[in-house]
Amino acid sequence: MTKPPTSLVASAVLIVSLLSDVLFAQKPEVAPVVTKTGSPAVTLAVTQAASPTVTPVVTPAVTLAVTQAASPTVTPTVTPAVTQAVTQAVTQAAPKQERVIDEDLVPWRTVRSGEGFRAQVFGQDVNAPARDRRYSNSVDAGIGRAFGADDAELQANAYVYFWRQPEDGHLLRGVLGGIYDELLWAAPIHDSGLERVLTFTNDTAPWSDSELVDGVAQDSEELAWGYVRLGVGIGFRRRVGEQQDNLFATDLIIEPGLLWFADGDRTAPTYETPETTFELRTHLQMRLDMLARNLLELPHEGFAFGADLVHGFRADWHDWGMPGDDLNQGADGDTYLSVTGYAFGITELPLIGTERQRIFASVHAGDGDNLDRFSAQRVGGGPDRRGIEFDTTVVPLLPGAARNEFFPDHYLILSAGFRQEVTFFAFIDAGAAVAWLDRDRAAATGSVRQTDQLSSVFTHLNSGFFGATRFQLGYAYGFDLIRDGDTGGNEILLQVTGRF
Repeated sequence: MTKPPTSLVASAVLIVSLLSDVLFAQKPEVAPVVTKTGSPAVTLAVTQAASPTVTPVVTPAVTLAVTQAASPTVTPTVTPAVTQAVTQAVTQAAPKQERVIDEDLVPWRTVRSGEGFRAQVFGQDVNAPARDRRYSNSVDAGIGRAFGADDAELQANAYVYFWRQPEDGHLLRGVLGGIYDELLWAAPIHDSGLERVLTFTNDTAPWSDSELVDGVAQDSEELAWGYVRLGVGIGFRRRVGEQQDNLFATDLIIEPGLLWFADGDRTAPTYETPETTFELRTHLQMRLDMLARNLLELPHEGFAFGADLVHGFRADWHDWGMPGDDLNQGADGDTYLSVTGYAFGITELPLIGTERQRIFASVHAGDGDNLDRFSAQRVGGGPDRRGIEFDTTVVPLLPGAARNEFFPDHYLILSAGFRQEVTFFAFIDAGAAVAWLDRDRAAATGSVRQTDQLSSVFTHLNSGFFGATRFQLGYAYGFDLIRDGDTGGNEILLQVTGRF
């Protein structure tokens, strides 16, 4: 366990000593000052320090409230921010009772993320202490197979995730995979109510890949490509619920970056490779998360929605692609516009009213202008991460498809499902999805783009595993996918997450 800085410990001792003087000193001129304030912030701070069962949490707001209370010459300045900060400090410091799991308890209450509990699992005693969700670390690794998807049949992933939110308004979020990374840092701009934002994203896979047309890799158009982007912006972020990731945030971010390209081993000699170029994106994004999550971080109750508006400019953009009908005009892609959005909700089953059964639904939609395979929102299969974290629901999921299989100009995906809590650490989902999107289809010469309807069904088992790990085992079938010349495609996946 990390020890607190010496200065913080000294400050805590000093403030506790000061509070003791305030509460127990015989000087008559001091006690009326505390009584006279009538301030919730001061009262909570003093109560916190006086309680033998609560360890004081020293924050600037607590220090300010206590200092003002102790001074006979200072008129207390009690603002909502001070009151909220002190209340939060007391809540965080208060001792929490560990719940004893009784599966036969009626009515049943699903274990929430971060709650401490004691239980027996397969005859073994399990004691899970309460966890501070303001600080989270995990490592994810998984593998999926989209049967019959040429060159994309097996797809693996691995990354480290972390979340740091020491107090409201400050956030550091990261997804680090080496070849793919996301970083976001946000902090308040003084007392303006606004925040400053810095971001970094990159996709720098060193290998080349081909797009799929009816499940067949287009080897002649194989490319290695990726991007590196920095971002700086301004926005607004507020806590809107009990959990640390119940946030409303909207940010305007300027993202200069490099879009790079290289031929693959199978690229046709006649294929015109895009030029590596500077790219400037203006990105307006909004997120609202009002979800309560269960022990496995799966959404349990509430809703989330968000939207992204991206305008891009490429400095050096020329014609690219195969000569003939498949040649892409440079003037059609040097600037582009993308608008995407999503909504997700989950609640109890009507008329049943128990926490063991949940129903959920989601919608993802997008449209744009002058989009191509390098700027369109990718749509495909993979692990179901809807609602698991503040910023994961943004990725549209099409069960049964290979990961990132489609890059549509426009799409609409509707999905609904049912979840059964088998035991307090295991959940089974089953559902269906229907999508309308434009995709490339094989033609006599090259390919032709058309809008199709694609339907699929899916099921997942999410369960706790050894120690602080969990896994998702999933299966999906896409009725309208093309695989090996036939209609219908199967997908299986396994994703393991370990908290550390």
